[in-house]
Amino acid sequence: MDQQPAPPWAGFFFARRRYWIGYNAPTMFVRLTKLAIPVLAAVTLAGCSTIKFAYNNVDWMLINKADHYLDLPDSQRQLAEQLVAARMEVHRREELPVYVAP
Repeated sequence: MDQQPAPPWAGFFFARRRYWIGYNAPTMFVRLTKLAIPVLAAVTLAGCSTIKFAYNNVDWMLINKADHYLDLPDSQRQLAEQLVAARMEVHRREELPVYVAP
């Protein structure tokens, strides 16, 4: 029994259909992720100031970097968090008004 050749529109129809049934779902997920991450980053950065975001999270970033490089035990990590929090409070109270003042 000879098979008949597929009609010209069959390739388009079946190529699209595999997306409908989830055949190519991992590839689509990767494509959507590659698109979503830059869009999300652009919206986030446009919505808030990068400097303000970094300044409000510098204490967390500093503690994590120190913990990564020094492998701090819990007691030292808590002490470091207290010291950084105290320094940030002093900086906000005394040094920021100097930057903001005309």
